[in-house]
Amino acid sequence: MKLLEILNQHAEKRGLSFLIAGGHAVNVYVTGRQTGDLDLVVPAGEKEAWRGLILALAYSLHFEHESFLQFRPPEIGLWPLDLILVDEATFEVLKREAVSADFGDEKNYLAVSPKHLIAMKCHAAKQPGRDDRLKDIRDIVELAKYVQIDPHSGEFASLCRKYGNDELLEKIRSVS
Repeated sequence: MKLLEILNQHAEKRGLSFLIAGGHAVNVYVTGRQTGDLDLVVPAGEKEAWRGLILALAYSLHFEHESFLQFRPPEIGLWPLDLILVDEATFEVLKREAVSADFGDEKNYLAVSPKHLIAMKCHAAKQPGRDDRLKDIRDIVELAKYVQIDPHSGEFASLCRKYGNDELLEKIRSVS
């Protein structure tokens, strides 16, 4: 994935950190998941440096929220890019439990752990008007199988309720 290699080179020069999340991270644990963008988790304190880096690569800012930025690619065929902003303490927890993964170039990158991906997917799936809710639910079910957490267990219910809600928990249980 050429974009990842380019981002990594620029991030290293600027001392910026990132973890791979979203569909690309799901594919580290579950095969066959298609995705249409690249999701990176970055420390919120690096937001402006990341914005500058991505804009310098000719991407355009599509949408901004306090917890994420979405960028459109400069040309068709390149990945759209989403930055998920988290506080430094959360980033350190995610990084400590991240998994080294091969994304097709000479370097391995850190991908968010499957349990943290479940939490992130639960948070995303509970958002009103979420277009990818069904995809999030499928990802959660597959990741739960991967980490051997029964969606009908108390452990899973606690995780889902903490980051999602009861409605989401019931939908997940109905498809698992």
